[in-house]
Amino acid sequence: MNAVLQRLADMDDDQINIQTKEWRNKLWENHQFGDEIKALKARVLEEKERHERYKIEDQLTTLPQPVRLDPRLPALYEQAKNLVGIDMPREKIIGWIKSEEKELKVVSIFGTGGLGKTTLAM
Repeated sequence: MNAVLQRLADMDDDQINIQTKEWRNKLWENHQFGDEIKALKARVLEEKERHERYKIEDQLTTLPQPVRLDPRLPALYEQAKNLVGIDMPREKIIGWIKSEEKELKVVSIFGTGGLGKTTLAM
């Protein structure tokens, strides 16, 4: 088959009748189509080998779980001046710490989450 195609390819178009010319062109298109299929098949096999090599199916079967964020987290990044109701307790704590008494002082700040304890301590 290749010999016939080679012979037809070497001939001028005016030397070949119309029917043979159409047959040659269709055969050539089919040949090119077959080459493209072979190239795609090679790519698929290469991807399959890569898939097996890196064990991708194990990674794809486990769906990512949503990460739960602590709802109080944004409060850690809030500026102290933007917090409401923190001025009086802050001034009281600073007053206790700066008092003139020369004794050891421990200040405990406690409460439920999200009240601004960390911000107050800073």
